[in-house]
Amino acid sequence: MKTPIPLGLALLALAPASAQVFRPETVNGAVIGGIAGAVIGHNSGSLGHNGWRGAAWGAGLGWVLGSVADANRRAVIWERPPVYVESARPVVVQAPAQPAPAAAPQQVTIINNYYGNAAPMGQANTLFGR
Repeated sequence: MKTPIPLGLALLALAPASAQVFRPETVNGAVIGGIAGAVIGHNSGSLGHNGWRGAAWGAGLGWVLGSVADANRRAVIWERPPVYVESARPVVVQAPAQPAPAAAPQQVTIINNYYGNAAPMGQANTLFGR
């Protein structure tokens, strides 16, 4: 009968402070600490191989370390980036005075030093239509 009364009073005291106590970093620390504490408590001889006791210690230390980490976290302030508006410049388009003359076609010279099947790969090239 003695245990439920202090537990109820502790829960009653924590109910209004839920916004400050149960922050995500604090809860994450308590969960990870509880899991680690359960494993360590189960494998440790000093806790009598009691996983529940290790989980309680781990959750408590994880909660404390998570709240310390949350208190030391930098505040994130979001600001809108500045908006730069550039005024439009007038565009002046002028028609070309005379059309450009057509370019004369260039001469193409083909140098083929291989006559017939004199190429080293001549037979292979005939397979591919060369």
